[in-house]
Formats: sequence, structure tokens, C-alpha cells
Amino acid sequence: MKELECPYCGMDNKVPDDCTEPNYEYECECEGCEKVFGFELEYWPSYTEYKLPCANGDEHKWQQAHGFPGWYFTNKRTCEYCGEEKELTWDDEGYIEVIKDGM
Repeated sequence: MKELECPYCGMDNKVPDDCTEPNYEYECECEGCEKVFGFELEYWPSYTEYKLPCANGDEHKWQQAHGFPGWYFTNKRTCEYCGEEKELTWDDEGYIEVIKDGM
């Protein structure tokens, strides 16, 4: 079974026993540097580790949300790292942010 390589420090970490659902995103805390990183159990199974800077105190990396119908997603943003969503809402002073639950 493959170990998970921490994308921050490169240390190998044991795959948690409860991570069995393919195409599902999981989080793991590195046994070495103690930073949280994400990984996905892929079909065969294999794992893809990735950094989660916003889970470690850094800023979210917001990007335009996409979907259909397009006009519905005009004021929606999604964090590229963790999937958290935010909505921009118009008030008398311009756009303001409203944070919604993450994915």
C-alpha cells in the first residue's frame, strides 16, 4: 500500500484506515511537520496529495465559480485549495462578502 507523501516536508505518512471511498477528498495531518494536507483516493486506488495552505493559516485562493446557468454564478467564488464558497452580495456601499459552508 502506498504511503502519502506530505507536500510540505516530503515525509511519508500512513494512509488512514477510514479512507476507502474512491474519488472522495480527505485531509491528513503530517506526522512530521504537523501541517494538514489533502489527498484523493483514486479509482485504482492511488493517492494524489496536495497542499491546503488555508487549512494551515494562509489565505484562501479565491476563483470564479462556474456552473449553469452562468448568471447564477456571477457573484460566487470558490477557494481553489479547500473548496470553501463565498458569495459577493450587493449593498448600498458596493459588494460585500457572505461566507457559506465549504464543500
